[in-house]
Amino acid sequence: MIYDKIIFVADSGGSKTIAALLREDGTPLAVTIKAGVAAVPGTLPVGRIIQETADSLFKKSGKSPQDISCGYFALGGPNTEEIYEALNLTFPGICINVDREANGNWFKTCAQLLGVDGCVMSGTGTTAIGIRNNDKLVFAGGWGPLYDDAGSGYSIGVSGLRRALLMIDGREPKTRLTEILRPYGNISSAGDFAGRMNLKSRLMQLSRTEIAGLTPIVYKLFLEGDEVANGIIRQVALDLAQLAISVASKQNAKILGIGGIFSLWKTLRPLTNEVITMIRPDVSLICRPGFSLFKAACIMGLKEAGLTPNFEKIEKTNYEEQ
Repeated sequence: MIYDKIIFVADSGGSKTIAALLREDGTPLAVTIKAGVAAVPGTLPVGRIIQETADSLFKKSGKSPQDISCGYFALGGPNTEEIYEALNLTFPGICINVDREANGNWFKTCAQLLGVDGCVMSGTGTTAIGIRNNDKLVFAGGWGPLYDDAGSGYSIGVSGLRRALLMIDGREPKTRLTEILRPYGNISSAGDFAGRMNLKSRLMQLSRTEIAGLTPIVYKLFLEGDEVANGIIRQVALDLAQLAISVASKQNAKILGIGGIFSLWKTLRPLTNEVITMIRPDVSLICRPGFSLFKAACIMGLKEAGLTPNFEKIEKTNYEEQ
């Protein structure tokens, strides 16, 4: 079979960018994973990351920018113009649509195929989208790390750090959660002024992504029975439940949980649904392990090229193993 079009697709959040060159049937010529570029404008080396992403794809596929017909870039952050500028330099003359995931375009396209009425996206940050009976979208969350990000990796990381700092001050009983501080200084010296300032300086330099990256440590301690870690994860389940309910405009709504935080799914799903049942018994949070925001980007990229995506084929394809 001869493929006339090659489509560039990418999905980028705060932690990683996954990108691919697709054939017309949705199968990948090449896939690569690089650092995330979704952020407040001017805070990340966006141009360098996107150039590295493209270089990796072209090296793997043997293609060049001139071979690309069009593209779609799903973005989890507010720096849309910054991404456009970087893509224009890397793919000159090629139309690549940069689309905020939070605006729900991908969800409106995929909801019926997925059999869901809403979704909660939780990775470094969180946001939720639902569909009303009149097919209009409704939104919740997405207010950012200063005011919100409830139920996100960032919220887990910052809660863990905050509670651990209270512990080393003696303002809370110590648990193993203080382990979260060890990479940033000598905890035993935090009682003196110099030790405190050193630890504070290290912590103040952490990015939102790095703080979200502490989630696996907190989760591991939760599984091992740490009382404070248990409280943090249960608060996340409550926050996710509230997000799901807030966009459940229909009776018996099914809400899709999607994003990196749902790698904790085996534990998080029953905890979250337990809370939902107490408030809205007709609503349920579900997971489709074969689907991801990157696969949504693939579907949108193929539509951008004027093609009809094969949803089942895309859902079954393991792009990250390419």
